[in-house]
Amino acid sequence: MGTVIAEAIVLHYGRPWLFSGILVFATMGAYTLNNNVVDVALLWVIGTVGFGMRVLDVPVAPCIVGLILGPLAEQQFRRALTISQGDGSVFFTHPISLALLVIAAALVLIPTLLRWHAARQLRAATPTA
Repeated sequence: MGTVIAEAIVLHYGRPWLFSGILVFATMGAYTLNNNVVDVALLWVIGTVGFGMRVLDVPVAPCIVGLILGPLAEQQFRRALTISQGDGSVFFTHPISLALLVIAAALVLIPTLLRWHAARQLRAATPTA
């Protein structure tokens, strides 16, 4: 019965009240966990970053994958530099690592270049007054 009433209230008043309620309870929970204002500030900073990502339509899945795999990649990067005694050229002299770097660079650059080329063609195709 209580769930039905809560759903009716949310549907009647809308999302702003729901989001503000979540924000209030999350802030109270963050503060009461350690009685520390830094936790509340961290909550608000992360929430602001998340809101900005939603406004800019940043996909969530790649961010989560990056958060999970980032520390592992950094650890392996440090291990490779330790094995090569700090020589960074090891990533360019071995064929497999060079191929992976080229593929990664292509995945970053090709979409940008295609967008730039399409915008340039669109500007050339539109008549100027």
